[in-house]
Amino acid sequence: MKNTYTEIPSEPVEVEAAVTLVDVVAPSDLEAGYSFIAVYEGATFQVVVPEGGVSVGQTFSVPFPGNNTADRIKTYPNNNQVPHGYWKDGIFSCFKHGIFHPTFCHCLFFPQLLTAQVMTRMHLNWKAEEDTEEESKSTFKIVSIVVGIYWLLKFLVGSDNDNNGASAPLINSPLLILSSQLFGFFFFVYTIVIITKTRKAIRHKYEIPETHCHGCEDFCCAFWCGNCSSAQMARQTADYDAESAYCCTKTGITPTHHVMIV
Repeated sequence: MKNTYTEIPSEPVEVEAAVTLVDVVAPSDLEAGYSFIAVYEGATFQVVVPEGGVSVGQTFSVPFPGNNTADRIKTYPNNNQVPHGYWKDGIFSCFKHGIFHPTFCHCLFFPQLLTAQVMTRMHLNWKAEEDTEEESKSTFKIVSIVVGIYWLLKFLVGSDNDNNGASAPLINSPLLILSSQLFGFFFFVYTIVIITKTRKAIRHKYEIPETHCHGCEDFCCAFWCGNCSSAQMARQTADYDAESAYCCTKTGITPTHHVMIV
């Protein structure tokens, strides 16, 4: 009987590594080429919508980069790369990303909304108390309503000039004026409370010790530097060098979605 042998190559043959596919459920109707952040087994990576686009709830497969860190997206809130034991930058580093960065504009005009985005990232409800991820999804919406009511009352009873140049409310109602003043006071207190409690939650989670005003540092920062404190918390819980910031979204950063393996 004639034997047949297979020649063994002297040089190793390069074998292409297997590609792991994961199923992604589209969070909304997305056009082709749109990209968003997804998380699988604790790793954060970028997903690009394929040709033809996808509709909300549709499942489509994408390659998972695995150990290829070059294809990973560096996002602090999801891969626990937030530095422990210290703040990433100082409280007055508001200009770090420029004066037109959404975090600077937010902290300047609406620090409550910027704080609400941080609260959502930290899974805190509208009272800045730890809650489930599902409940924290309503945080930004509720805080936005509170802010909207405040500015509506300010507009209704705001000052206007009459023919004699004297200042008078747009709606001359003593009850409305009193309600506006009371709501304004509680709005100020609410702002101080949520910034204080959110800052404390961040310090506790990332083991950041107090360096000044021991025992009341969070309150002092919220009371005297609330705008700057909200911006510092936003920078601490996101990597704005690697991802974009948004003004009118729940978290203020690129949406992140969990995926399933095929």
